[in-house]
Amino acid sequence: IYYNKLLEKYQISTEDSFQSNFLKRVQEFSQNLNLKIISFKDPHIYTNPSSNSTVETYELSVRGGYNAIIKLLYTIEQKMKVGVLNSIEFKKKKNYRTNINYLDCTIKVQRIVNTG
Repeated sequence: IYYNKLLEKYQISTEDSFQSNFLKRVQEFSQNLNLKIISFKDPHIYTNPSSNSTVETYELSVRGGYNAIIKLLYTIEQKMKVGVLNSIEFKKKKNYRTNINYLDCTIKVQRIVNTG
């Protein structure tokens, strides 16, 4: 009962994969913060046979304002508790047709899973 309440609290479904749950929750927060998800790549998976663990690294890119991206990063690391923010890269870009500047952020989230 305790674990089912935790799954409900953090909105984790047991029928879906971790990747789809993570993307769904990031998408919900992005819509609330007026961010646009540019890409969500397949995870990079490394298995360490000596420690019986697997390291999964998820990479996603978002576009939007600096404060909104910082709120998303805080939410991913502190509220969603899905893993550790391994790398964050900001790039300021300009659309020369519309003469508008925008900010892209590439985020790498690392998750360690025990396999044995």
